[in-house]
Amino acid sequence: LWVTNRTAPRLRFLNNNGTPGQRGVLVRLQGQSCNRDAIGARLELVAADEPSQPLVRFVTAGSGFLSQSSKWVHFGVGARKGPFRLIIGWPGGPSETIEGLLPGNRYRVVEGSNRAIEQDERDIEISPGELPVVPPTGIARVPLLERLPLPQIGYLDESDRVRTLTFTGRPTLVNLWATWCLPCVKELQEFKERADELRSAGLDVVSLSVDGLKDDKPGDLSLIRGFVEKHGLPFGVRRATSEAVDRLDVIHDVVLTTRTQLDDKFKLPVPTSFLLDGSGHLAVIY
Repeated sequence: LWVTNRTAPRLRFLNNNGTPGQRGVLVRLQGQSCNRDAIGARLELVAADEPSQPLVRFVTAGSGFLSQSSKWVHFGVGARKGPFRLIIGWPGGPSETIEGLLPGNRYRVVEGSNRAIEQDERDIEISPGELPVVPPTGIARVPLLERLPLPQIGYLDESDRVRTLTFTGRPTLVNLWATWCLPCVKELQEFKERADELRSAGLDVVSLSVDGLKDDKPGDLSLIRGFVEKHGLPFGVRRATSEAVDRLDVIHDVVLTTRTQLDDKFKLPVPTSFLLDGSGHLAVIY
């Protein structure tokens, strides 16, 4: 079963690796004097041949986004044949003992009835989903459901002085690139061609070179300045510090829960861009 989510993990494969021949006992409670779903009830399943090793479960509501746990209580009994004794501690009420439960069956128990009613076996077919296949482009846009405050991001300016990224109330796009990265060059050229459009939209672009950071030192200033001048890039000559990329690397990994290799030290792919709102909170990763 493939499951996709808007939040991480974005794609998950669920496979049943259970050993054939293993069985279970499922019980669904219905309260009378307590709450109808018997939330808080304690169930104890005891095998006649192993009374010293009971299985204990509790009925819980669970938690989740727009979801909750199933009210069916599952006891995995393996290859044991039973019969089993079920002891129920109802919320705020007396205990109840029911004999003769067999593995492979589903039972419903109503509070105070002193019996387990066997339920018909369910035959469920899940139709496969039909999602449109989107051709891969290598481009990813990941908007955050909740915007994250960004830690301080340091960089080296054209005078080789350490600066800290500041915010003026305008959205900012922090772009990581490298001189050896052809997709980075293409993206920077697109930024250059649409610079007036970005400016009129109120977006500031801060491009940070990650050259040389594999060796814990920024790239050669003259090399990067020459590259910027050769391509006529209007974003200045800025080089990311090792600490800044470390922090962005952690944020990228937490949001996406994936890792793609850049080099032996950092895992961020390049080019990668972080869109920040006017208050410096991370809104989108590209």
